[in-house]
Amino acid sequence: MGKKSNLKQGQKKFNFLGRVNLESKGTNVRIDGIADSGYVYNSMKLMLDTGNGNSVKVETFGGYFPEDHARDTLLYLNRENWSDGQVKLDFFKRNKEKIIEQLGIAKSNYLHAGMEFGKGDTYPVAKEFLSEYDLIEYVNEHLHDGDIVSVSGTIEPNIYNGVGKKFIVEYISKRKESVLEKKLANGKTEDELKGKSIDDLFYANFTETLYFTNDSVGRKDKDTGEYPVKAYSVDYLAKIDGKNFKKVKAVPTGYVLGNEKMKKYLTSSRGKVNKVTVDGRIINKSQEKKLSYDELDEDVRSLIDDGLITKEDAIGKATVFGGFISKRYIDMITIYTKKDDDGNVKQDVQYFKDFADSEELFDMVLDVDEPEIADLNEDYNGEDEDIIDSIDEDTEEDADLEDILAGL
Repeated sequence: MGKKSNLKQGQKKFNFLGRVNLESKGTNVRIDGIADSGYVYNSMKLMLDTGNGNSVKVETFGGYFPEDHARDTLLYLNRENWSDGQVKLDFFKRNKEKIIEQLGIAKSNYLHAGMEFGKGDTYPVAKEFLSEYDLIEYVNEHLHDGDIVSVSGTIEPNIYNGVGKKFIVEYISKRKESVLEKKLANGKTEDELKGKSIDDLFYANFTETLYFTNDSVGRKDKDTGEYPVKAYSVDYLAKIDGKNFKKVKAVPTGYVLGNEKMKKYLTSSRGKVNKVTVDGRIINKSQEKKLSYDELDEDVRSLIDDGLITKEDAIGKATVFGGFISKRYIDMITIYTKKDDDGNVKQDVQYFKDFADSEELFDMVLDVDEPEIADLNEDYNGEDEDIIDSIDEDTEEDADLEDILAGL
């Protein structure tokens, strides 16, 4: 029997705040789709605008076999007492409160959504669901284009034509613009609020446990001042390209380090691996370049000199949008604050120098043709043309959804 690895799955959470963009190519909601196997499913992919031209995609999927189908649909749930293991619950009994109470199902199994506000409520009424199918149905009934939502959940590897990340919804809740406006204005003068909007409060943040080698941090980019980073997350991979895999692997993924002071924490000793849980942010946006006054055309500068247009307006009109960039920035080591048994507050820095031998990591690395670090940074950007495939004549879905359905 092989030796147990010290390299385990760790934190892999995201937390986004932004506006729902239902008109985006990356948004796709399907209710009561039916696979060839008879499986009935709901799927949801939503693009969120998270400020400053940035956008991220969140998704989830769930369904069931009809009651008269030869195959059962079971929900595998954790008990309140984790030592008692998991329990199997028939899908069609998921809303039977007495059964759920008798089984002692843990609250951590529930997905949450807040879409409806009571009269005078600051926050929406929270609803709980044991199935993604029900969550999607409820959200679809109440979500509108332009709604501001807070979304959180789990980060999973996206192994299809390369290595990326996908963001699986566990919690989604609307936010009132009036509440965010008060938050934006809190403690600020009118001058400080000029040019500001509630979009400045939006974010796309993540927390991940990653493993780093002595050469994970690349050379500094002369133009951006950033360091490319190749890190490894340990994940359970059920399928790859639609084929059953069911193994725990170290998945290589690209990141960017903007803070030079972080470099020493990510760099292990030779032959060793650092284990670090990091806080970061996601940038998916079109590149933007503003020309300087000296770069403006001579005729345009003449218009400025004649007072027909201001320098600021001329430079604004000369903004150039280039290709799409997608980066995951590592900003900080995660620090947990907690109380010990005596009630004393303690802080726990999630940094472990030379945690394991690098050989142990490389034995676990997913064996795929690894693209360059820049290519590893390619996340969802709403332009999934390479991986779109048709399930039926009426609907197009990403190939990973088709893979799921094919296995049912």
